[in-house]
Amino acid sequence: MAWYAKQSAGGRQGLVIDEETGQNVAVVYDPKDTPLLSAAPKLLEACKAVSERLDYAGNFGMAGDPECKRALMAYLNDAIAEATK
Repeated sequence: MAWYAKQSAGGRQGLVIDEETGQNVAVVYDPKDTPLLSAAPKLLEACKAVSERLDYAGNFGMAGDPECKRALMAYLNDAIAEATK
């Protein structure tokens, strides 16, 4: 699932559109919030992935490993960047 942000014709509202279907998912009354809402699927995916990886890493004593932390932070930072653009 992927969504994208678009301004309404009058520019006073934001729209969140499903990339696959082209259907409107949400109307956002403050356009500055549109990127956050359109990034919701990616943010959820990132949170689930980080949670799973931390659980896995903890089982093998790797949760404190700098490479593991760097990879997880990069994944989260990408999702955050999309939500705040």
